[in-house]
Amino acid sequence: MTTDSDTKLLCALANLPEVRSAHEVLEVPTVSARFGTAPFFWNWGMEAMTNLLPAEFLRDRSKVQQLVEWFDPLVRAVDGIAGERVSMRVDLECTNERSTLALFSHRRLSVAVGNATAAFAVAILEGSTQPGVWFPEEPEGIAVEAREELLKRAAEGAIAFVMNKPPWMVETDPKELGLGIYVMSDAGNYI
Repeated sequence: MTTDSDTKLLCALANLPEVRSAHEVLEVPTVSARFGTAPFFWNWGMEAMTNLLPAEFLRDRSKVQQLVEWFDPLVRAVDGIAGERVSMRVDLECTNERSTLALFSHRRLSVAVGNATAAFAVAILEGSTQPGVWFPEEPEGIAVEAREELLKRAAEGAIAFVMNKPPWMVETDPKELGLGIYVMSDAGNYI
């Protein structure tokens, strides 16, 4: 898959909630998560806050709201210049040495979040999930048979959306000759 240069993002290792829930609910022994935004220094700022601010501070909604109010003008000014791109990549490495990945990139984080929220609202209205906030692996979450449609809706406007592909098909620009035979050329574009 060839991507345009503005989708190249640096991703920071993050202790996202799905790391713990995938480990506990699905009993996956090793889970890590990365989340990246552009420009890259937002990742550094998020990491610095999680390392410098005490956990009690970050659990206090009123204190976090104050932080948001303080930083919002700066974030909006930088976003106005640099944009608000976002990219998420999930790599699955199985014990049988099979690897697959999912990738999502969007030029506007706020639009991506709105699309995802709307996709879940539609799923609730259609009866595909129970009202509330659920991790995907929880039984009350989105029904397995409804997930493809949910992801399609949530990915509206994405500049990159890939599900269940081997890493080499995303990190290179494969050309199929036919009969499942591919010739790979490095596209030089990594997300």
